Amino acid sequence: SSFGDTPSTKAATAFLGGEWPGDEVARRLLADPSPEVRERTVMALGNREDEPSLRMLAEVVEQHRERLEIRQRALASLTGACWGDLKPLIVRVVEWSIQAEARRDDQALALDAIRALGAAGPPGIRSLLEEIVREAPVAPMRSAALRALGDLGEPDARTAIEPYLRDADPSVGEAAEAALEALERGRAAPRCGGGEAGGS
Repeated sequence: SSFGDTPSTKAATAFLGGEWPGDEVARRLLADPSPEVRERTVMALGNREDEPSLRMLAEVVEQHRERLEIRQRALASLTGACWGDLKPLIVRVVEWSIQAEARRDDQALALDAIRALGAAGPPGIRSLLEEIVREAPVAPMRSAALRALGDLGEPDARTAIEPYLRDADPSVGEAAEAALEALERGRAAPRCGGGEAGGS
């Protein structure tokens, strides 16, 4: 599909071809009325992985009125880049998702964000995941944090996971079981910040 022929879309096309139009143009493209332009801009920013681009992606993640798919793509790029401020961003996403004014998309993004922490495994993340498991007000959030603990791949996390095998909510028990199985398999990929992959 084509962008059409407006100055914005020409800039977006050049940007996506690898030509950096500058932060100002990138910001304008992120505010474009076309979701396709915004999504392609997010993809192009994700390919750059420099700090200004990653900061723009973080702003997209926190745009509560943006489409969920675009916010998810921005979050995935930040996770893949092991962005240094990933943990505080995810804390804000999770905290927002339990506010009264949060929408269903905000809640879905929060679950993705929690799982992203396990996948990325930034330093010091386990204590946050354990806190979410203990204190999250909804079962899907506790389940996501349990699965993320499994993805993190720290064998001694077993003691934090096992009590939830018998949780009153069956989905939490299933998540605890899946997390223990993931611990058995070991970590699939290196962690952000130089942590080692688990496994034998």
